[in-house]
Amino acid sequence: MTETPVIISMDKQYETLDGDPVRIICVDGPNPDCPVIGSVEGSGCADFWTAEGEFYHAEVEGEYARLLKLVECVPRIQRKGYLNIFDDSKTTIFYASKELADKCHLIPNLENRSETLIRIACVEVEIDCREGDGL
Repeated sequence: MTETPVIISMDKQYETLDGDPVRIICVDGPNPDCPVIGSVEGSGCADFWTAEGEFYHAEVEGEYARLLKLVECVPRIQRKGYLNIFDDSKTTIFYASKELADKCHLIPNLENRSETLIRIACVEVEIDCREGDGL
């Protein structure tokens, strides 16, 4: 089965394959080989891509050109919270607030209900990942 090519559109957000945001200026530029015109954030210049998002430049090829391929932005998940780490070396639970983490400093051991797991650390963490990472 062949993959349907992605066609770059003005109503979506894009970034390069290595994660740099790209502002799409138009998708109907004058050159039919590279109708997508945009700018990689921080570059200060216009760049060109094919309708499928492949970077287009006569002097750029190989790995660098591959990293400049356009991909649709995936929503980011950004959270701050607290990890309770428990004494069984297997259990770590994320809580949205320190207060909630403190209330849950003792939890039942699901493998042995007669035991209680004791929190041995509570660590503040910041999560910043793309939706779907790690699945």
